Order: sequence, then C-alpha cells, then structure tokens
Amino acid sequence: MHRLRLVLHGCRSALLRSRVVGLLSEVFPSLEVGELLLIDALPTYLYNGFRDQLRADAVAVYLAERYGGDSIVLGVTDMDGYVPGLNFVFGIAMPTIATAVVFLYRLATPNKDLFESRVLKEVLHELGHLFGLDHCGSPRCVMRFSNTVMEVDYKQAVFCRRCAEKLRLRGIEVSQEYVLP
Repeated sequence: MHRLRLVLHGCRSALLRSRVVGLLSEVFPSLEVGELLLIDALPTYLYNGFRDQLRADAVAVYLAERYGGDSIVLGVTDMDGYVPGLNFVFGIAMPTIATAVVFLYRLATPNKDLFESRVLKEVLHELGHLFGLDHCGSPRCVMRFSNTVMEVDYKQAVFCRRCAEKLRLRGIEVSQEYVLP
C-alpha cells in the first residue's frame, strides 16, 4: 500500500481538498490518502520575483524534505510554476523524491466545474509520473503531455489501458471507471 500526504497552499487549493481526496481514493483504491496539510506560506527563496513564479523543482524538493518521510507528497498551490528552459509548468513530478506539485494559476477559469476538471487531470497526471509512467501518445489519456490549457481540456481524467496496465504491474491498482474503454 502506498501512503499519500496532500499539502495544499492557497485558497483555491483549500477549496478543492475534499474533491481531490475523494477522487484519489476512487481512482487508486490501494492508495492510502493520509494526512492533509494546509500551509499558509512557502519560503521566499522558492519564488522568482522577476518571473513572478515559483521554481517548480525547488518547491518539490522543499515539500519532500519538509513533509515526505515515508509518504508520497502531492503539493497543490495557487501560484504559477516554472523550471529552467520552460515558460511555465502545470505540474512537476520527481519520482526520486516521491513528490509532485500541481500549479493552479494557469488552470484557473471562472467556470468552477471546468477548473475542478483541469485540476483533477493534472493531479492524476503528476501522480502517474510519480508511479513511473511517461507521457502517453493516446490523445484522451490523462498521461498525454499538455502544453496548453486547451490540451488539458481535451484529455480525460482517465488512463488508457496501456498506462493502467503499467500501473498495475507496478502495484498500483486503478479503478475500472478511470480506464478508457
């Protein structure tokens, strides 16, 4: 059994907490969603004022060091994130430290249902990476790479059969309703 610690930063993230926790339990029955932490601030060294963004990989390392231990860490923040060489990232996963972070800033929309759908897709996508999946070529698979929010909207919050089978072989069960037919 894998244990997940969810670390939320920001008001929109806090509003999503019950939906994210519920979804993770539905999608991954063998995943124990443990402690839920709400944090008010991140250290200033993680923030690049010139870019007005958080350095995504540094945030992941910080969360792993502070909250990791024997758990997988999933961070969700209202802020924007980047890694060197890219203008932005929707999320980042670092399997070597069992930590992923989803950045909500570019997923935002006044449409609450659409926003929630985008967040859930990115959470599943980053967890897929933590569990050993690469990007997928299947257009509707949640593991499909998304360079724009339109591409996030196009894919579904489900795994293709091939990705679900890879997860199963790694000991991660995916509920059938979250596998493409």
